[in-house]
Amino acid sequence: MKIWIVSILLMLIIYPNVLTQGLDENTFNISSKRAKSIISQKAKEVIVAIKNKDIEKLSTFVHPTKGLCFIQYSCLSDSNLILNQKQIKILLQSKQRYIWGKDDGSLKPIKLTFQQYYKTFLYDLDYLNAPVINYNKVLLGGGANYCFEDYQKQISVQFFFPKHPDPNYNKIDTWGALRLIFSEKDGIWYLTKIIHDTWTI
Repeated sequence: MKIWIVSILLMLIIYPNVLTQGLDENTFNISSKRAKSIISQKAKEVIVAIKNKDIEKLSTFVHPTKGLCFIQYSCLSDSNLILNQKQIKILLQSKQRYIWGKDDGSLKPIKLTFQQYYKTFLYDLDYLNAPVINYNKVLLGGGANYCFEDYQKQISVQFFFPKHPDPNYNKIDTWGALRLIFSEKDGIWYLTKIIHDTWTI
């Protein structure tokens, strides 16, 4: 049996609600269909900017007052790094090691340069070409469901890989996703969170 099938079956044993929690559109105030019509073009522009490391372009999407929060393991915590538009613009040139959050297992600080963070938590898969894109729906990622109350008035776009695109990848955590969270201000939808989703036990 292929390892990605085994991993999903194992997840169902450990987290029996993992495929159903978060799929209910009532979790969000905006339906999946409407969310797609509102944000699909902007979400694509954001993911293209991330892929191309076009930080100048990315900064233009960032919420002017809330800034942009970087989240590594689905749920927001007090340790997650929040940067404003000006701080985003200098990330690519900066050699500073930021504390982005805490490791999900050891709880030790995640202290990385932006380039290091990019490879591990921002664009570890080709999310622009993800086989599944969900609008105000989230597949897998049990921990994500405990954060939905924070997102009810926002739009979530999930770029989802049900299995790792590399056929030689044989780790149990075979799925991966990147979520963009948008919040409205004065009729404009801004990027407020980038969430790296993966299965951790």
